[in-house]
Amino acid sequence: MNKYLAVSGFPVSHSLSPPIFRRFFEINKNKNSYYTRLSCKTDEEIIYMMDKLKLGGINITSPFKKNIMKYLDGIQKDALKMDAINTAVYKKNELIGYNTDYLGVLNSIRGKNINLKGKKILVLGAGGAGVSAIYGLKKYNNKIIIINRTEKKAKELAKKFNVTYKKYDNFKYIIREVDILISTIPVNKFPFKLKNFPDNLIIFNAYYKTNQLENFAKSRDLRYIDGLDWLINQAVPAYRVFLNRSIDKNKIKNLNLGINRKNIGIIGFMKAGKSTVGRKLADKLGKDFVDIDRLIEKEEDASVNDIFLKKGEGYFRKLEEKIILNLKCKDCVIAYGGGIVKNPKILRKLKNFSYNIWLWVSPENVLGRKDSNKRPLLKNNKNELSDMIKNRFNEYFKTADLIINTDNKRKKDVIKQVTYEVNNLLG
Repeated sequence: MNKYLAVSGFPVSHSLSPPIFRRFFEINKNKNSYYTRLSCKTDEEIIYMMDKLKLGGINITSPFKKNIMKYLDGIQKDALKMDAINTAVYKKNELIGYNTDYLGVLNSIRGKNINLKGKKILVLGAGGAGVSAIYGLKKYNNKIIIINRTEKKAKELAKKFNVTYKKYDNFKYIIREVDILISTIPVNKFPFKLKNFPDNLIIFNAYYKTNQLENFAKSRDLRYIDGLDWLINQAVPAYRVFLNRSIDKNKIKNLNLGINRKNIGIIGFMKAGKSTVGRKLADKLGKDFVDIDRLIEKEEDASVNDIFLKKGEGYFRKLEEKIILNLKCKDCVIAYGGGIVKNPKILRKLKNFSYNIWLWVSPENVLGRKDSNKRPLLKNNKNELSDMIKNRFNEYFKTADLIINTDNKRKKDVIKQVTYEVNNLLG
């Protein structure tokens, strides 16, 4: 039986969780497990899409780690104490929440053979990552200091976990006194001057893109742990929660992060809005737009409908395959046809050719959209539509780098969400 999993947040297009979990699946030969990104703008939408996509479990990222808890049937004790989850899984039809973030912190530091006992630690940032760091490190009786730009939030966190609060503006003095800096703020440029850092400082940065703090640590030969370590080490226990199996982290080598493709592909069922969204996205990004159906029509000098009616679907699919396999663009937005997922050759190309966004739409919404009865394979029969979507679901899910729900949304709102996610990815 297939198991579908995802990471959800907003934005989420940059997440490295999918390549990490896919590597886990390869190591343990989980051939029927699949993992992707799900962009949602509200916690209600996450629950809606979990049901529609039949997800067996989900990782939760910013900004939903706390608000999603009200939908759960049960919460593991560590998550309750942190008042946040990062993992939820269905167990006996109940959605149970967990938090593995704090294990990511502890196991990343311990994996570098750093003795935590008695260390003086500065945690920068009072968000979910900061909470996880403090919760995990408290187990070692460390002296922990918390600072945050918003003082109220830092004070509340300090009181809750009985750690020391100090003012944000005093960073340059505090940093000289600590053994470990844990930065949980997701920024490329560090907000403080770096010249005050002591020579023996250990830096743990939750931000996993190349950044100023990382470059500085390397230039000073300081011990540095990056956010990818944290991400992998929190994913290991999350994997165990999802599949009830352990994973040997030492086997994770040559990890292909797979998000460096410059082409953006728009995939999905008929009437999902692929051409409209793709064209608008290309305009906003200043990229060329390629519509595969239009290329086919140009080559045949006939509409898609006429090609289907006069020459059949088989002829159309061969044309589609030829055009996509010969496509050479390197920085484009591409609207693919709804039936490409039936062609293994095309899917193999897409894996390394474009970052693929699945515009998801339910059968009910397909039938309610304008001119749906004019599509060659589209009948006004909900059962037939449901069967067709169900038959294509597995390949859509495997191909998608990101899923965006289009149900009951205005086109301009879908375009805005897609554009935001793509800018986040490219930025």
